Amino acid sequence: MLDIALLTSNPWLWLFLMNLIPLSELRATIPAAILVWGLPWFPVFIASVLIHIALAPVIYFCLEKFLDLVLKVNFFNRFYNNEVMKVQRKATPYVEKYGVLGLSLFIFIPLPGSGTYSGTLAAFLLKFGYRKLFIANAVGMFFNGMLWTGLSIGAFSFLNGFLPV
Repeated sequence: MLDIALLTSNPWLWLFLMNLIPLSELRATIPAAILVWGLPWFPVFIASVLIHIALAPVIYFCLEKFLDLVLKVNFFNRFYNNEVMKVQRKATPYVEKYGVLGLSLFIFIPLPGSGTYSGTLAAFLLKFGYRKLFIANAVGMFFNGMLWTGLSIGAFSFLNGFLPV
């Protein structure tokens, strides 16, 4: 039987689920885990980065195997075409100029519309393959995780200095 209390009270489960949301990725998950849920920063950093490193090949595989089937549904076709245009516009300059490093930079940039999901879509559209995607995503997410962990630790320290305990 599914225990709802366990689902709602387990911050590690929320960390995992929140990492899977395309718009939040690390930029919301790491600060929430450290500042709101009070989880230790190092396991949060490792778990979040590893989730995204593992997520990219799964997304790429799904794009390869199921995209044609999904695009037969009009809603998904319009959504996909809209996303493709955005990703191509944002990622192509980086990738054309710098290759794998450019894709890493695109994945690293902490803005909506970049990250593992968009980076994987860009890698798929540009026919990067699994190996190059893996390298680019691992590097991009590692530095993205470092950025958000550092900002979260800094905010935690700053708030601890000013707020009464």
